[in-house]
Amino acid sequence: MESPIRAERLTKRYELGNAVVTAVDGLTLDFAAGEFAAVVGRSGSGKSTLLHLLGGLDRPTSGDVAVDGRRLAELSDNELADYRRAKIGFVFQFFNLVPSMTARQNVELPMTLAGADRRARRRRADELLERAGLGARRDHRPSELSGGEQQRVSIARALSNDPPLLLADEPTGNLDSRTAREIMELLKSVGRTLILVTHDRELADAYCRRVIELSDGRVVSDRRGGAS
Repeated sequence: MESPIRAERLTKRYELGNAVVTAVDGLTLDFAAGEFAAVVGRSGSGKSTLLHLLGGLDRPTSGDVAVDGRRLAELSDNELADYRRAKIGFVFQFFNLVPSMTARQNVELPMTLAGADRRARRRRADELLERAGLGARRDHRPSELSGGEQQRVSIARALSNDPPLLLADEPTGNLDSRTAREIMELLKSVGRTLILVTHDRELADAYCRRVIELSDGRVVSDRRGGAS
């Protein structure tokens, strides 16, 4: 079910005026199936760029990403969209929920785009929201939910198409410390290969079995975290 993922000599450069900025600089990394890994580093170290490349949201300048042996560089834009829909669940710092939709409708959205049956997607959404502790809040819109509740909806939405790989970009960045720990507990329980970008090293050490530190787009350490 879960997909090993490999980044090989991955490089991403951006042109900013007359300057060229290297956000990711020749990274080679492997992630095992079922691994919960954190990527940490200062702002501008390349963390989010790496996550976007792994998720097929952006294409590298050179190098490649392979999932289950399938190389993303060989995929067309339409095939990349299919890859993201089938293989990846995204969780973002700012939740990215549709304001006019209820929690249930937000969770249903990826399944709707994938063509799932209405009854099946409603059942799946209700199951995921119940698991996230939001069964009683499924008909509330984002403005009626706390930040922690919105992030729980976001996680449920990311799991809606049952992806083998979850990518989370600063999912606790807007939350207080207690709520952040609750979100980390929920992420830890999802049973997927999970790659987390965070500025919070304490949370990374407490919940992730592996902590990768980036600086200037390069790996400066790759160690086991404190989680068992």
